[in-house]
Amino acid sequence: MNVNALIEERIALLKSGNPGVMYNMQLATDAVIASADEDLVKGMLTNLLENAAHAAGPGGVVLGKTWAQNGNITVEVHDSGPGLSVDARGTLFEPTSSFKKTGMGLGLSIAKKSALMLGGDIVLVDSELGGAAFRLLLPRSEVDGNETHPDRR
Repeated sequence: MNVNALIEERIALLKSGNPGVMYNMQLATDAVIASADEDLVKGMLTNLLENAAHAAGPGGVVLGKTWAQNGNITVEVHDSGPGLSVDARGTLFEPTSSFKKTGMGLGLSIAKKSALMLGGDIVLVDSELGGAAFRLLLPRSEVDGNETHPDRR
């Protein structure tokens, strides 16, 4: 599964629902092929991108990045929102933990379990845009032997 194509598809799908949000992408120049269930990855990407758009709000920015390194495909989703409090950071991946007015707070919990089930993970990282950022790690397909970290292009 080509992760670049999936993130482009997910962003195209979500743009219309978040017209005030600017989406940027920094995708690996080579194909980043993951060995993972496409539907699960679509669900995880949709959750991360929707959360980022909600946090960024109208006039905000969401950044999607991809690269391949050390046997993993890495996807990062950054937002320009207010960031996360210390309390929020401690409970992000717990079921029913939500910091939005709507929703049940299951998205990140389900996404984390899906990533672990695929042999990957989702972790919170520092955002380049000042808000929150999440890194999704997926196992790289043996077909893809490229090291394409965006800082090494």
